[in-house]
Amino acid sequence: MGLFDKNRIAKSKKGVLIVNNARGAIMDAQAVADASSSGHIAVAMTPHIYGTTIDAQLCYAAGIKDMLERHFKGEDFPEQHYIVKEGQLASQYR
Repeated sequence: MGLFDKNRIAKSKKGVLIVNNARGAIMDAQAVADASSSGHIAVAMTPHIYGTTIDAQLCYAAGIKDMLERHFKGEDFPEQHYIVKEGQLASQYR
């Protein structure tokens, strides 16, 4: 049972928008689903599932920097950086 349960949700104004950018467990999922289905609330949930390390974030940033630099130089991206290429799923994901 979460912090936002059936009773707390019932006290909110009809049509309230709940944005959850904390851990998903603070929401009573069934109460939110029921209130959303009835039209009592509009919901935008982005629950915190897990984080990444600083090293991983630095790696992402370096990869993005590399791809942008290659783009502006007119160079191709390394094959391993593609997820979809020319409308097809990249070979490493098939």
